[in-house]
Parts: sequence; C-alpha cells; structure tokens
Amino acid sequence: MSYPILVDVLEKSDTSFSQLACTFIGSLKAILQKESAAISHDSLIEYSEGLSWVIRGLNDETVRPIGNSIIKDIIVPYLTTVSSETSHQPPPSLKAIANLFADLLCRSTLGVELVENVLVPLMTALGTRESVQLQANFKDTSPIQGGPLDPWLVLVMQQAIFQPRVTALLEAQVGGGKAMAALFSHSLQLFKSLPAVCCQLLASSLLPLYITQESARESVEQLWKMVEEVHEGRVPVVCGKTEIIQTILCCFSDLLIGRDSRSPFASLFHTSLLCALPGRDIREEEVFLTIVQEGLVSSEPLERKRSRYLIHRMTASTDGLEKLVSQDWTFWWDKEHDTALRTIWSDVILLLETLEEKTVHIVLPVLNRVKSLSAAVNTNVEGHSMLHHTWLEAVFTRVIDHESKSVMKWGVNEFLNMHTLACSSSPKHWQFILGPVLGSLSKSVLYERDASEHFSGCPPVVSRLGTFLSCFVAKLTKDHRGSFIRQFLSACWTLKLVDVPLVYVSYTLSLLPAMPVLDSTSLLAIRSLVQGSLHTIKVTLRGPIQNFLLTAVCSLTDMALVSYNDIFSTLGCFSISECLVYGSHAWEQATCYVKEFCRTNKAALSPYLHGAIHETLKECPDPATLTPSHTSLALLLALSCHDMEERVLIPCGHSLEDVLADILGPVLDTIASSANRPYLSCHVVTRAVEVMVGVVELLVMGTRPGKVDALLYKYMLPWLPSLLTHCEHELLRGTQNGIQPDLGHTLLYKRAIDRLYNFASRFSFPVSVHSLVNQAFEVLQDSEQSAELTAPFLGAVTALGWVTSWCKGGVDLCLLHFPLTLTIKRPAVSTSWGVQPDWSALFHHSLTCYWECVLYVVQMRCTGTGTMASWEDVSFVSELAQMCMSCVDLIGRDIHVLISCMAYLAPKVGVCLCVCVCVCVCVCVCVCV
Repeated sequence: MSYPILVDVLEKSDTSFSQLACTFIGSLKAILQKESAAISHDSLIEYSEGLSWVIRGLNDETVRPIGNSIIKDIIVPYLTTVSSETSHQPPPSLKAIANLFADLLCRSTLGVELVENVLVPLMTALGTRESVQLQANFKDTSPIQGGPLDPWLVLVMQQAIFQPRVTALLEAQVGGGKAMAALFSHSLQLFKSLPAVCCQLLASSLLPLYITQESARESVEQLWKMVEEVHEGRVPVVCGKTEIIQTILCCFSDLLIGRDSRSPFASLFHTSLLCALPGRDIREEEVFLTIVQEGLVSSEPLERKRSRYLIHRMTASTDGLEKLVSQDWTFWWDKEHDTALRTIWSDVILLLETLEEKTVHIVLPVLNRVKSLSAAVNTNVEGHSMLHHTWLEAVFTRVIDHESKSVMKWGVNEFLNMHTLACSSSPKHWQFILGPVLGSLSKSVLYERDASEHFSGCPPVVSRLGTFLSCFVAKLTKDHRGSFIRQFLSACWTLKLVDVPLVYVSYTLSLLPAMPVLDSTSLLAIRSLVQGSLHTIKVTLRGPIQNFLLTAVCSLTDMALVSYNDIFSTLGCFSISECLVYGSHAWEQATCYVKEFCRTNKAALSPYLHGAIHETLKECPDPATLTPSHTSLALLLALSCHDMEERVLIPCGHSLEDVLADILGPVLDTIASSANRPYLSCHVVTRAVEVMVGVVELLVMGTRPGKVDALLYKYMLPWLPSLLTHCEHELLRGTQNGIQPDLGHTLLYKRAIDRLYNFASRFSFPVSVHSLVNQAFEVLQDSEQSAELTAPFLGAVTALGWVTSWCKGGVDLCLLHFPLTLTIKRPAVSTSWGVQPDWSALFHHSLTCYWECVLYVVQMRCTGTGTMASWEDVSFVSELAQMCMSCVDLIGRDIHVLISCMAYLAPKVGVCLCVCVCVCVCVCVCVCV
C-alpha cells in the first residue's frame, strides 16, 4: 500500500494516523513476544512497512512518544530476539526493521536522540562475535537490557540505515557535523572488540561516511591515536593488532598520507574533503615507518602485501612535494633528488614484489638490483644515506626467508660481503644480524661447496662471517661492543643452533681480535650457552665448540669488569675431559687467563681461595660462592699459574707448602676426621669430598704429569690411607640397613675411590682392593636367592662392580661365592625417609653393577682362568642365560653387559639357546634405538 492511498483511506474513515500507528505497534509487539522459531517474518515485514508509512503522517508533537515506543517495544526486542538465533544468515525482516529505524532517524525531532541514545550506545556495547550483552540508556525510559548481539547484525543495520538520503538529512537537519563526529568516535572504539571481517567492513564502508569537513582534522587525529595505542599495546584488541593497524592505514591512506587519484579508497571520501583537508603526513612518524617495515618481513602474505601498498602510497603521493624528512631519516624526500629517489624506491618495490614468487628463474634476474640499493645506502646526502639501511635489511630478510635454497644462500653470502652495511651502532638495528642472518646459519645448504671450491679449511661462508663480525664489532663504540657480543651469545642459545653451525659460529668468535668487551653478564651468557647446548650436541663436536668459546673468553674479557667468581664459574662450565684437560693447550690458555686477571687487578689468589674453601665448609654456604667442583678447578689453576716473581698465589714470606696447608688442609682434615666428629654435618663432609675429588680428578685425567702432580702427591701422601678408609666406609654405609639408599651419595664415593686409586697408582703408592671386596661380601653374605635394595646392598654391588672394571688388567679376584642368581627386591619404606628415592634409577644402577660382577665371574668360569674352574652344570648355565635375557628390558642403555655375558654362555648350552641369543640381540638393538 502506497502512502497516498493510505492517506485517502484514513480520510474516509474515523481512524487517525496515531491510532493506526498504535495498532501496528501492538501487532508487532504481539509477534515479537512469541518464541524465536514461531515468529513470522512475513508479518513483521508487512507491519513494519505499514508503520513506516504511518509515521510519515504524524506531526512532530505526536511522533516523539510513538517513536520512543517503537524503539523500546519493537526495535530493541527485535535485535535481542534475532541475534539470539543460531543462524549466521541475516533474517529476511532485517531490512524492513532497518528502514523503519531510518524513517525515525529522518525526523528532525528524533534524529539527535536516536543518534545519541540508541545508535551510539548500541555500537559501544559491541563485544566479541560470540555474544555480548546489549545495554542502552534512554533519556525518558529506564535502562533496557537485551540478549546477546552479534556484531555483524549491528553493522548490517548500520549499512541499511546510512543510505545517502539519511546521511543528507543528518547533515542538514540534525546538526550532522556534531552527530557524525560522535558516531565516528564511538565506531572507532569498535575496533577493540570486533573480529577482523567486521573491522574491514567498518573501515571500508562506514567510517568514511562519518567524516565531514568540520570534523575531518579531529577524525584524522583520532585515527592516528588509535594506531599508536594499538601498536604500543596500550589498547587490547580481539583480533591481531597488525590486522587493525594495517586496515586503518590502508583504508584511510588518502587522509593520513596524502591524496592520490589512483587510490582504490579515494572514492570513499568526498573530493571537497580531500582537497580542503590539510591532513597529517604520517610519513614523518617513526611509528608508521616501523609498522610498514614490520609488515614487510611478516610471515603472513596479506600483511606483506598491505605494507607494499603503503610503500607505494608513500612514494606515489610525492608529486610536487618540496621536502619531507622523517625522524632519523628513515624516509625522506627532496625535490632536487626526485628522479634518483623514485628509481631507488621503484627498485625496492620491484624486489619486494618479485620475492613473493616461488620460481627461481623469476627471482634471480632481479636480485642484481640489491647492489644498487647497497650503493644507495652508502651514498650520503646532507650527511645521511639516500636509502636508510633498514629498508635494505627488510629486502635481505625476504631474500633469506625465500623458499629457494639457492636464493637464500645468495642472500646470506651477499649480505656478509657488504661490510659497509654494518654501520649502525643503535641496538635496535642489531636484530637483523641476531635474527634472520644468525638463524639462517642453521641451514646446512650454506656449508655446501661448489665444484670450483677447495675442500680444505672452513666453508667460504664461515670466513665471510668472521670478516663481517670483525668489521662490525670494530665499528661499534666501546659501550656497544659488550652489549652486542652478549646478545649474540644469547641469540645462539635462543635460536638453538645445531651442531655444525654452532662449531663455525664459535670459531668466528674465537677469530675476533683481542679486545676488552665481555663483562660479568656476557660471561653468564657464555655459561648458559655451554651448559645448555652440550647435552644436544654430538660428542665429537663438543670439544671444538668448547675450545673455540674458551679462546673467545680468554681474548675478549674485560678484566676490570669481572671478578674471581665470574672467571672460575665460567671456566668451570667447560668439560675437564673434552676441553679443559689438565696439561693441555686449553689448560695453559686458562692459566694465562687467570694470571692476566691477577696481574691486571693486582689481587693475590691465596686469600680468595682461602675464603672460598672456608665458605664451602660452612653448614649453610653463601649461594653466590663457588661450587665445590669450581673451587677445586680454581685451586689447581692457581697452582699451575704460580710464578715466584709475580707472587700470584703465595703471599710474601710464605712457602708453597704453607699455602697448600692453609687451603687444602681444612678439606682433607674434614674428610679424614669425620668419623671422630659426629657433630659434623654430612653436607659439609660431602662438599669437602667433592673438592678433593675435583682436584684429584683433574690430575688423573691430565695429559701429562707436571710439577703440580708431584707437589700435591707429596702433600696428600700422609692423608691417602684415611681418605680411602672414609670413602670405602661411606660407600658401604657402615652396613647400616636403616639408611635411605641415595644414588648420588653412592656415585660420589665410587668416583672418589676410583680417582684416589688411580692417583695412588700413578705414583706407585701401594693400595689393595681386597679389603673393599671383603667388606662388600660381608654385606652380601646373607643374599643367596634375593636381596632388598638397601643402602649397604647398593654400596656393595657398586663397589664390586667398580672392582671388576678396575681389575680387568689381570688381577684375579676371589668372587667364587658371588651370588649369580639373585633377585633384587624393593625394601620396606621407612617413615623417617621423607621424600622417596627414585626407585627406577636405583634399580637400574644396581642391576648394571650386579651384572658387571656376574659378567666377571662368567668370563672367568667359561674361560677357566684364574682360581675359578669351568662350569660342568649345564642346567645352571641355562638358568643363568634365561635370567640374563629376562633383564634385557630393565637394564636399558647398559645392555652391552648382558650381550657380553650371553656371548660366553651361549656356547655352553647348545643350539636352542643360541637362537634365543639372536632374538636377545635383536631386542637389544631395538631397546638401544
């Protein structure tokens, strides 16, 4: 029904427009009161269209109460009902309700109220896509609370009501500038809570309509403020911050950057607005340029594409521009250099666009333009580069991240050859070297050699990296050198460089010229790198990596910025068997390192070592003090670097024997007298044993004997019997069954006995293991068929297992009565133990030691050597072999002991068991894998 016909019908009847409006409102309310599924959208459309015609005939005095009733009783309940539906498609009645809302908005008396009290609160209340509570306050009514509301529903509603005729009425009748500014401000806040699709719809379709000439400058400031807040993380957003920032910058580039008739978004704005608006040129802002550069190196193709568009807009809108300079000259333009700058930026855009291609034959011909960009970086204009080096770094990042290995390899080698690019001393520009460049070194393709290259020495990329680092560090200021090296070491640990790359990176660090750059924090980074990476590196490569890093430490440490604790803690992290071997070149290097520190700081080692030993032997030592192993290393290094002329270790008026008695004497006395000092804490004794073992271990594992060996042997000779007695007693725990088994305690004293016996044998000191064997058999004498895993039993099998390995040189042991078919059981748990031990580790260690003893007996029996006669009982041998096979899955990595045992037993029991042996070996291989 058209409006003229409706007027004619009403004139012929007694019904007024207001009465008919009330009728329509009542009908719509009745429809909306039904369940969501029972609502007739056809009826909603019919009554809504009729009500739209009716309110056109109402005067301004009548429309206000009817309009408020429509808003309260129809529009808000409709939005609440429809948005609670599970369907993701707009309902068919949405357009009719939107037109009804638009007709109310067109009325001059209700326009301002609807904008301020309905539409703006509606948009402000939006949240996530899943659900949000609709809350709106009306001036003449109480607050209305509706149900969940989908953001897309309101956006579709906004699109429906903001038709050109409604916008024109707002501007003409409702004081549109103020109302539109309010809509813009509140709509801009929706970016915080809308999903990405809705943000794009809002920025590309609605927000441009809200900008008028009066509010343009304020709107631009609000847009840029939103960009800054989101980029700095001050405003939390639902979707990604890069998504929001790039959407705003691309859609409003004509306002934020400058007008360009070729821009696809230019049609969103009035021509008069673009011409009259002075605009804010954000090309001068470092935040904007940082956003663009971050987008260029993003892993998301869409973000890279948007950043390339922004670069295009930056350069396309420079027609007629006299001069523009950003902070730090990251981007600049001058009319005098217009041609050269356009050539440079066209090369940048071409490279970035071409690198999106995956085909190598398309990318390679364009890469030669990188050299022209490098020349632009090195060309100075007014004291600054024609092209800021960060843009070239962005191009190199895309080259290094390319899918093609040949393109990536070319990029790394080309960058390392450009020493002049390493010119920035600002730490924020180091991230390219510490990120993409260093990360690319983990790819093995870099170390492949061409057919024309020699295969001797390091790969070419390693020498290039060494030259690049040397030039780069040399150009840094003294304050920045240490910071860069520290971050470089931390990056090596963070990036988890694999074996071969870490060897070459460590090698390049060792090639740096000697300079004082490493402080205590840098040494901490080296300790983290060494201790954290050695567990995942091949055994054959651990030694070279540690030796290279040790060389770097010795040549780069600033002696004025470190302490004794820093030096010995750092040296202590290097393995004494793979790197810092006593008597080796690395040991001499460390000795000179310690001596240089003493000479530089004029500090004697004797007082420091005395204090370190005193702190170690305290009940509660200071956590900052050296560990026992580091203390023993410091003591032996001090003895090695002793020079009578420089008096490094010995104070004036003292002999070397006096110093040893003062430093090492308390340690040995604590161990030897612990049996007569029951009040002495076991933790103090344990730390003393660790110091003693560390010193002896360094000497035993050394490459060649020296003066220090004889000196220490001479001093320790009177202590050796009491030290061995104490260690043997603690290993067997004095046959006390009530003590909780402690694997760490057992391994420490096994190691102590092994090192002391080796130390004594080196100097032909008479020692015998028969006493230890007899004590161990006393523990095992009641264990014929089964034994509980108590502390004495753990010590006994550990001692006998060590004895069998110690006596492999031909010493005949009387293990004739060793129980060969023994079952190890878990003991009853005592309530006084507190924290329960790791039973799996205890059982594994006990089984390994037990089968080492069995292997020794089997070897002697089967070969008929020594005092043991060969076996005649085949059934017993078969039982022992079956027992051996049953332990395959229990013994784990030490399965070679069982394999060796089976190799002796198999010939004794015939062909059947030989088949079982083959099966056992296959299982062993699977377990090892």
